[in-house]
Amino acid sequence: MARTVKNADARQTEILDTAQIFFYTKGYDNTAVRDIINDIGIAKGTFYHHFNSKEELLDALIDRLMEQALAILEPILDDNQLTALEKLHLFFGEVGNLKIENESFIRTLLPILYEDSNILMREKAKQSAFNMYTPLYNQIIQQGIAEGVFTVQYPNEMGGIIFQTMYFMSETLGRLLIENENKQPWSSIQKKIDAYNTTLDNMLGAAPGSIQLFDFEPFQYWFERP
Repeated sequence: MARTVKNADARQTEILDTAQIFFYTKGYDNTAVRDIINDIGIAKGTFYHHFNSKEELLDALIDRLMEQALAILEPILDDNQLTALEKLHLFFGEVGNLKIENESFIRTLLPILYEDSNILMREKAKQSAFNMYTPLYNQIIQQGIAEGVFTVQYPNEMGGIIFQTMYFMSETLGRLLIENENKQPWSSIQKKIDAYNTTLDNMLGAAPGSIQLFDFEPFQYWFERP
């Protein structure tokens, strides 16, 4: 059977799409380049024309995911009609909405994502996200200082600290879903979320209760469902 000839951009996109599925369902370490090649039905040389290695493919995949996130967040950042707090909450809200819309996929992905076979993928994604989000958060912080709603002693460092706080909160909730599902009451989960909200208020010198990371009520049944 003759192979389908595609232009370079279309073929590269196909390789990335296929790799994403394999990495998410089988794990990065457990996926071989031949798995991707065989699934698409392309020659080995075609793969290596686009990517020099599996790790370079992972880097390209993470870059694409970050670009997709940036396309959603930049319009919020550039909207001069929004206050700093509104921008911060819209940032958090967009992430929350994506999770709600993809509940089934996220529930399938989480146990695989935290397997040892995906350590490299997690760390690369975390570092790439850190590099992307930190300057965005810093820009919002500078606006909040100008508006008088934030009081920050080290504004240039605070964006990275906020990212780390958000990351560890997401990781905490993700691991609770995997390891402790249906074992902790929702009230206990809410306390953890409130602790992060209060921490961010304090870090940014904002009025108590100013920052709500997400509207987590839509996620309540994730933890309480039978």
